[in-house]
Amino acid sequence: MKNSSGCGCADSVITIFQGDAYLAIDDRALCIDSAGCAWPPAMVAVSLILDPVSGGCGCPFNSAIAIDGTIIDSGAAAGPIKACFDLTSERTNQLALGHHAYRYRVVAQTINGNRVTLDAGRVSVR
Repeated sequence: MKNSSGCGCADSVITIFQGDAYLAIDDRALCIDSAGCAWPPAMVAVSLILDPVSGGCGCPFNSAIAIDGTIIDSGAAAGPIKACFDLTSERTNQLALGHHAYRYRVVAQTINGNRVTLDAGRVSVR
């Protein structure tokens, strides 16, 4: 799995290994950063949305999976902002194996209630 830098219209590819844990405590959380992008400055919440490519994927989740994340501001005036998500081994075990098995979106809510897509792409599960 790699961390991604996305700008909302990018088509990034992330690889997740089934049964592996991606946790902030281990410094392995899935993080998307704002490098080179214009993310809104006043985000109050962020979510990772995983949509199965095929509704009949055979996985426990046949609808979108939403994972709440954490917004991490570097504190630097022009430094990147990160949206980080913990995925437990139990969660990754529930994902269906497959090349580009899911589409993902990173969606933020701004302080005024608007929802914006920060990044989007595909997820392969091995």
